[in-house]
Amino acid sequence: MTPTPDQSFLRSMLDLALPFMLSYLLLFYIIFECICNGFAEISRFADRQFYEDWWNSTSWDEFARKWNKPVHSFLLRHVYASSISDYKFSKPSAAMITFLLSALLHELVMAIVTKKIRMYLFVMQMAQVPLIAVGRIPAIRRNKILGNVVFWFGLMTGFPLLCVAYCAY
Repeated sequence: MTPTPDQSFLRSMLDLALPFMLSYLLLFYIIFECICNGFAEISRFADRQFYEDWWNSTSWDEFARKWNKPVHSFLLRHVYASSISDYKFSKPSAAMITFLLSALLHELVMAIVTKKIRMYLFVMQMAQVPLIAVGRIPAIRRNKILGNVVFWFGLMTGFPLLCVAYCAY
């Protein structure tokens, strides 16, 4: 369902929230349960922890660690840890470089798929950095239910926001 010029922004978001979330969950299942486990079975790969319980995340940094374990492990080992050990960056600087690289690579994928360089995904992914800081506020960190509701609200609005941005603008 492509947003139309006469349709309000809010209406577009509401129309797209459920279909995008269902598509995301289905794609997640296909990739992590079917494809990754299929290749693990063929190659007899014993460590099949491709994700953790990301749906219970109470903050964006927890989600980033849990939803795609192979990519998280790769970035942790080869970007974050290397930035600290080889280039002597501080931990916050290394984390920012890791997020920046990940956001740039995700935007590259979107540019290839949509044949547009718009930087919407890059901006939204980099917006997670201040959201992580907000999630570390003690009052929010203590309230796990509120953290999970805020996380799911962000997830439910993020995908349709990207669609409206890339398709309509």
